[in-house]
Amino acid sequence: MIRKFRQPVASYQAPIVWSVAMGSLLCLGYYALIEYGPVSLPLLERYSKCHAVAYFTFELFFIALCSLVYKGLESNRQHQLVKKSKSTIEDIRIAKSDAPNVGDTDQIRWLEAAWKSQSSELYTSLIGCRIREVLSLLARNRSIAHLNEGCKSASDRDADAQHDSYALVRIVT
Repeated sequence: MIRKFRQPVASYQAPIVWSVAMGSLLCLGYYALIEYGPVSLPLLERYSKCHAVAYFTFELFFIALCSLVYKGLESNRQHQLVKKSKSTIEDIRIAKSDAPNVGDTDQIRWLEAAWKSQSSELYTSLIGCRIREVLSLLARNRSIAHLNEGCKSASDRDADAQHDSYALVRIVT
C-alpha cells in the first residue's frame, strides 16, 4: 500500500508526504500511549504536554525520524544494488571479451545497449544513473580525455543534493 502512494524521488530524498503521514501517525500513537497507556508516567506526561510548542516539537521529531528511517532503508537498498551491479558488470565484461573487436564508438554503443538490457531497478538506481552518465559522456566526447572532470562534477552534484536532502532533519535538530 505504501508503494502505491510512494512519490518518485531520488534515493537520497525521503518522500515528504510519506514522512509527514507516518510521523503524524507515530505522534498520535505516542500521545495515545501517554494518555491511555497501561502505565501512568506523570513526568513524561508533563514534559510532553507542557505547552502547545511541545506538541509540534514531538510531531517534527517523529517526521524527522520517519525521514531518517526511509533514508536508511533506501541506502541499504542502494547498497544491495551496488553488489548486484558488480556481478552484472562482470557478466558484461565477459560478454564483451567474446564479442568481436570493433571501433570505440561501436563499443560504447554496445555497452550502452548491454546496460539498458538490465533490470529497471538496477538501471534506475544511483549506480545505474552514474554508469549511464559515464557512457553518455564517453559517447559525446568519443574519448576518455575529460572523463575525470565529468565524473567529479557528477559527484559534486550528487553530494550537494544529498546534503540538501537533510534540511528537514537539520531544522528539527
